Amino acid sequence: MTNEDADLVARTIESQGIQFPICRVQGSATDSAYGVSGFPSSVLIDASGEIVWKGHPARLDDELIPPLLEDVRMVPELPRKYQSINVLVKKEQLGKAHRAIVKALERNPDEESLLKARETLESMATGDLQRGSEAEEAKDWGYAVEVYTKVAKLFDGMEEADVAESKQKAISKNPDARAELSAYKKFLAARKAIKKGDTKGGCKKLKALLKRLESGPTKERAEALLKRYPIYA
Repeated sequence: MTNEDADLVARTIESQGIQFPICRVQGSATDSAYGVSGFPSSVLIDASGEIVWKGHPARLDDELIPPLLEDVRMVPELPRKYQSINVLVKKEQLGKAHRAIVKALERNPDEESLLKARETLESMATGDLQRGSEAEEAKDWGYAVEVYTKVAKLFDGMEEADVAESKQKAISKNPDARAELSAYKKFLAARKAIKKGDTKGGCKKLKALLKRLESGPTKERAEALLKRYPIYA
């Protein structure tokens, strides 16, 4: 994103062989909105639109990106006549969107756009459910519950949502998972504080949590997150 002159941007793209999209904006309102005070600057935004990191691009830790991509939902946009379904997708009411697509396919069983959208949603639900199962097998109970809870909410009404809800309840009743679940709840509170801009407070929560944990997946997650903010570590 840049507010430079269009001709300068075009020459730079051509001379440097830039392949990624570049957006031009006017004035400094965008810089102010993202808290940009120097150049070059990078801003990393998660799937919910929250800023999770900003700074000089050379300092961006590539390990920050893969976890954020897990929550990205790329569903093909449908033709205008199915705008109501597109709206459901944008609201992340994916279970409702799936039901609407299935109903639309009853009238237009061979419509390629509907078939592709249904396949995408079902693949996403299956993939997320598998992610939760892998975490459960690794006894990463807290993360498994987080994934299952998201699946149950996002894909409400689909078979995968029912399975996720059942698995989430089973873990919650598992006595072997209690300590890890309690620790993960504190980890989520720390992560939420950091996402909201209270980096110092969030890191303080992480350090307090780490003092109580001897080992386990949540300890590893807390250590990895705290490592991203060495000034507060």
